[in-house]
This record gives sequence, structure tokens and C-alpha cells, in this order.
Amino acid sequence: MHLLQIARHRLVTGVLRRQFGSASQVGDTNDGFARMNIYKNGAQAPKEMKDEEYPDWLWRLHDAQATKEELLREARKLFDEGGYDRVFECMHESRMKRLFKLNNRERIKMNNARRKGGQVV
Repeated sequence: MHLLQIARHRLVTGVLRRQFGSASQVGDTNDGFARMNIYKNGAQAPKEMKDEEYPDWLWRLHDAQATKEELLREARKLFDEGGYDRVFECMHESRMKRLFKLNNRERIKMNNARRKGGQVV
């Protein structure tokens, strides 16, 4: 069994034991996610697949995302090398999008704080 599958099995078993009590009530969880059926009538239980069958992005969900400071440092370095053109050529679209998102979030928070008359956090 793959290490990730073992960890997933232990996690599911632990959650089910806490939810249902004893191990006899939990039953065998080797059948994957059968006990985690989200449908009321039980028509279609989620099925566990091999790791290769899941999309690649799923395994990157828990990766740490770049902070605004890191992205600004990267953009500044590229800007110093060749101006705006260099930034738009070399900075990955997803990183640039994240930088804009974080910048907009900060701007919105500042505007909201200013409107309330409070201090900017």
C-alpha cells in the first residue's frame, strides 16, 4: 500500500472511530470512502481511486503560497532587469494574478478602515 494511502486510511479510521465510537461500529474501512457517503439515500458512495487517477493540482493544495512580500521582491528584481516588459514576460501568470489579488485585498481593507474612521490594520 502506498504511504499516502496508509496515512489516508489511518486518518479515515480515526475520524470514523471518533464519530461512531468503537471499532466494531466503524467496520472495515479498507473499502475506501464507503462510510463517508454524503448522499442522504446512500445511492452513490464516493470511491477511492489510485493516486495517479487524481488530478495533479489536488496534490498541490497544501503547498505554501507566496506572500505579497515575496512576489513584490520577484517583480522588483525583474523590473530592475528590464522594466515592465521584463516583468510581464518572465513572471508567471498565476504569481502575477496572486500579487494583484493580495494587493487588492490590502487596498480594500485600508479603504474599509478609513471609512469606519478606525485605524488601518
